[in-house]
Amino acid sequence: MQKSARAIELTAEQIKIGLIQTANVRLMLNKALRRTNRVSAFLSGVSFRHRGLIYFTAGLHRDKHKLKFHELDKSDRLAVIKAMRELSELTVTFPKELPDADAVINQDP
Repeated sequence: MQKSARAIELTAEQIKIGLIQTANVRLMLNKALRRTNRVSAFLSGVSFRHRGLIYFTAGLHRDKHKLKFHELDKSDRLAVIKAMRELSELTVTFPKELPDADAVINQDP
């Protein structure tokens, strides 16, 4: 007879109930995450200039730059999310330090 690593053995019914409860907790978490739209929350906290940069990268017309994320139609919102992914990938590649001294090129007078 092989000993289990568990301190308490669970019955099949207890395992079934535990799996159902776990699934319910996951559903609750997913609902909570959907209520808090992270992109909308982020964009509401950035400056108009930075939001405009993201919207420009997304290819949105300048007239739409004044709109909040939730005021955009779905295709524009998807374009904004894609642009944010692209910008995120780009900024990861930036040098860690960006000193003003790097603006000087050897050929400068």
